[in-house]
This record gives sequence, C-alpha cells and structure tokens, in this order.
Amino acid sequence: MWRALLTLVGLSLVTIAAVTSFVQGHANTFHKYERWITSKSFLEVGAIGGVMFRVSRVALAGDRVDFGTWFGFHEILWDEPVALAALEFDFELEEDAWMAVLFNGKGHSFDFVRFSRLETRPAAVGRVDRKRTFTALTTLDGAPPNPAGWHTARIEFEDFAFRVFVDGEPFVERSLDRVAKQRFGFKAGGANARLDNVRIEREDGSTRLEHFTNHRGRRMVAASSAAGLLGVHALIAVGLWLGRRRLRRSRLVYHLAFAALAVLATGSYYFVDRMWFATRYPADVLSTPDYPNTITFEPDPVPPPPQDGDVERYRIVVVGSSQTWGSGAALKSDTWVARLEAKLNERSGGARWYECVNTGISGATSTTLWPRYRDEWVETRPNMTIIDLGHNDLDVGQFGMNLARITELNRKHGIRTVFLLEPNSRERSTFNEFRENLAPNHLVMRKLGDQFGIAYVDMQAKMDARRDDGFLWWDLVHMTSAGHEIFAEELVGEILELAK
Repeated sequence: MWRALLTLVGLSLVTIAAVTSFVQGHANTFHKYERWITSKSFLEVGAIGGVMFRVSRVALAGDRVDFGTWFGFHEILWDEPVALAALEFDFELEEDAWMAVLFNGKGHSFDFVRFSRLETRPAAVGRVDRKRTFTALTTLDGAPPNPAGWHTARIEFEDFAFRVFVDGEPFVERSLDRVAKQRFGFKAGGANARLDNVRIEREDGSTRLEHFTNHRGRRMVAASSAAGLLGVHALIAVGLWLGRRRLRRSRLVYHLAFAALAVLATGSYYFVDRMWFATRYPADVLSTPDYPNTITFEPDPVPPPPQDGDVERYRIVVVGSSQTWGSGAALKSDTWVARLEAKLNERSGGARWYECVNTGISGATSTTLWPRYRDEWVETRPNMTIIDLGHNDLDVGQFGMNLARITELNRKHGIRTVFLLEPNSRERSTFNEFRENLAPNHLVMRKLGDQFGIAYVDMQAKMDARRDDGFLWWDLVHMTSAGHEIFAEELVGEILELAK
C-alpha cells in the first residue's frame, strides 16, 4: 500500500516537473527576460532576424545562447553596469566560429577578447567603439586554438590589468584602464557559437549565475500543474466511487495507471519539444513587435530636383536593395549613403554641395528597380547614378539586361553611371551561405563596364581587405554601423574622382 502511494507521488512529481519545464521553456526568450539587451533588435535601420532572435525560442533552445540562429552575428549586453571582480562563462565554437567577450564598457565602447576557430578572424584583444569599429586590435599569434567542444573562460580584473584563463590555463594578460562600473556582453559571427553559465562576480563578494533557463513564475506554474493533476485524480476517484460495484481491482491501481500514462505523455512531449520544436523557426521572420528594428519596403521620399544657387550642387541617386537602404545601421545617419554624402562634402570644402539620394528598397532586384528608376528617379535630374546590386538577383541574364537599360537611359540624359560590386560577408553562416549568383553578377557588371566605359568599384575586394577592422556584419549582406562607415571611407575617393 505505502509503496504504491509513494510510487503515485513520485510519478505525479515527475509529471509536474515535465509540465512545468515545458511551459517555462515556451516562455524562455530574451523578450520575456529583459536583463539581456539584444543589440540587433534595437537598430534604427532594421536587419532581418534581429527581433526574432529576441522574441522566439530558437536563440535559447537548450537553455543556452546560440549566436548562430536567425542569420547569426548577434550581440547581447547585460542591462546595467557592474563593479566586476571576475567574469566566468562556458562557450562552444563550431568550425569557423568566433566569439568575443565585451567588457570594461563605458557608454557604447568596450574592450574585448576574441576566441576563434576562424583563420581570418584569429584570437585577439582590442577595443571597439559605438559603431563597432576597432580602435585597437592585437592578434594573439601565440594563443592556443580553441578546439571543438565546450570550454570555460574566466576573466579576472585588477585596477590596471586583466587576465584571461581558458580551461584553467593562462590565455592572455593585458593592462587595462579599468572602469569602476563596467558594462559587458558577448558578440559572435555567422557560424554557431554557444554561451552558457555566465558567472558574474562583483567586487562586494556577491555573485550571480546566468544559465539561460527560465525560472520566472516557476512556482506558480508548478502549483497550477499540481492543482490540475489533483483535479484529474479527484475526477478519477469520483468515477471509481460511482462504479464501485463493477471494480475488480484496487482503486489505487487506476490512479497509478493514469499517473504512469501522464508521465509517459508529458515526458515524451517535453523531450520532443525541447529537442525538436524549440529549434524550429516560425514562418513570420519579419515580424517586429514592440521594437524599433523596422524593415521597410519603400525608399524615403525623393526630393525634387535641386534649384540653382550660389554653390554648385551635385546630385547622386543611389539605387540598390537593403544594403543600400542601410539595413543594420544603428542610426539612420550611420548608413553608408548618409556617410558618403557627409564625407563628400567634407572633402569638397564648400566648393560643391553633394547630395546623395537613397532609393534603396529592401528585397528589391534590378527587375523591380528598373521601372522605378525609369518612371520616377531619373526625373529628379541626378548628375550621377550609383548602382549597388548583385546579391538578390538570381537571374544573371536578366540582371545584365536591366543594368544595360539603366545605363542607356542615363547616357541619353547625360547622367554618369557607376556600378558597385555589392559585397557579402565571406564568413560561413549556419543560416545561409555565400550566394552562388554573386560572382556571376559581379562579372556581368565588370563586362558591361569594360564594354561601355562604365566605371565600377569592387566593393567586395575593398570590404574583404578591411574585414578585421571591426565587427562589420550583422548577417551575410547587411553591415553594422562600422561596416557602413568603412564602405563609405573606401568609396568616397572613387566618387570624388569620377565626379570631376
């Protein structure tokens, strides 16, 4: 009798635990737990995946952070400054992955240590500014590689130095102009990098362990589960009492049978949900509830043609898709088109006023942009048209035909045409790979340029050459503010020369 009762209680407790874990797992998102800021969710010029990383379960499936989900390249920051004595965490890097721990943050600038299994992004220490451009970088040539599997890293802070250990072994030691209360966080690339068990040790001796498991409201969920289970057992008891004359077994047997079935059902669904459903991507990847990371599919209004004035005005219409629109820029003023305009006017010294009109449309191809250019934008009388395309166009032949149409229209109107070979990140991503159509489209732009005397700028080569000048990408094609800044830096000289 007592063994049966203990078995019943044990099975019920397992059922309650399974139901509670299942319910808690469904609410385990960065959106529900607001202590971590997911930087990609708060961009003024949105990038795809930024909000879904925050609001969906995928990023925290398995009760750990997977930076490779939702197009990768994510960044998370603790929401308040902390007087840190030490920071410890577990991390795992798949092939070609890297992860940086950001610390000593004041404002939006951080020191960082990068762990890596990617040859082109080796282990390093440095400092990064608001835009995520490196203001200092030292490659750790002698640092041991981080092999596959989980590792434990620990950073210990002193007044003027920090020391990093990996799996108990010294990794790097550097001087540090330490901030009394510092911000910290983590950033990774396109391939899967995972983070777990972040241990925050404060100078006052207190500690906090962040293991990315949802315990919010756990007692209430467990109590509700227990109440529901008791209610079912009560209904079973009532049914057994009403049919007591036909019973051939002890009533406890029926309760045990239900308890066993409940364990089997809830336990099975919990494990299937945890191992399968939690990692599935929902269909609506562009949804942006409650966050500024908005993606639009129309360009900003194009201003009317410039009026004559004392200063010569030079209008440049920039045609492209989301990279041109500025996807990934933290501020609208950070987009490469806005930064190009600013740099052109800085260089001109007031002798000429440059105006860059951004007609970029997210998701657009040359097929959708050509009629808009023909019917609307060419009428604004630009002096130059810059075309930044290649990533979205899958039909290489049609791509070439549309570029030729724009070029011929510009020739008739006396407008200078410039092709930009649209760059992609060269990093391997777990969500999508380097586009196979990109190189053929770049070749089309080169051939058209050579054949018809059209200037073209190889922005892929320029961005590749500066790939480790900052954290440049939010995904395969959309740049951070640092990427936009470097893009404009590399382009401004070319445009000034062509605009003479």
